[in-house]
Amino acid sequence: MKVAIVIDSLVGGGAEKVMLTLAGELLAQQHEVVMLSLANSIEYTLPSQLNVECLFDHKAKKVDRFWQLKKSVKRIENWFAQYQSKNGEFDLVLSNLDRSNNLLICSTIKHVFYVIHNSITAELDRQKKLGPFAYQYLLKSKKRLSGQNLICVSEGIESEIKQQKLITPQSITTIFNPFNIQSIVKKASETELGLPREPYIIHVGRLAKQKRHDVLFSAFANLNTSHKLALLC
Repeated sequence: MKVAIVIDSLVGGGAEKVMLTLAGELLAQQHEVVMLSLANSIEYTLPSQLNVECLFDHKAKKVDRFWQLKKSVKRIENWFAQYQSKNGEFDLVLSNLDRSNNLLICSTIKHVFYVIHNSITAELDRQKKLGPFAYQYLLKSKKRLSGQNLICVSEGIESEIKQQKLITPQSITTIFNPFNIQSIVKKASETELGLPREPYIIHVGRLAKQKRHDVLFSAFANLNTSHKLALLC
């Protein structure tokens, strides 16, 4: 198969890591994969043989705003047209995160599936705190997913979308995130984390509001235990 993975950038969070892991496995299975990042920002070590291209030469933060949307959609359509004229049509296009979703939904590009990485309710609740304009942007972005083919990374996200009725997808399914278990075990054996020698509870997650360390600390403070709390960030 010929697969295109479209994502806002290759900086930071879990969606980027998940898609790079998936790309590496698809390449290992002899599929043709190209990753298109909207932003010209790459902070990850890329799988060998993975072709990565950048649509814009900047951070691409506002390429899906109403005053830029038509121009940006034309740009991504031109990229697909040029690539497919040389290499053949894509069998599958995986879109990740809001800016990529907004461009592809407004485009004529075919065979697109939209990967939902987070709870939409939680995302909207956080966005409310940033003000009405930020909230309306995200709300509109999520509503655009109606009529599209969605892939959720957990059954909880799929159930939430079905129950909430904010989005009415054409199709929806859950496919769990891929993990390279051999690589994880190998890196774990090579890494000295300095964990406590006595019994401990470990929390794994980046230091971000989304991970709700405040809830973790409140709960831990109420435990009647001598366990240490270790944070792996």
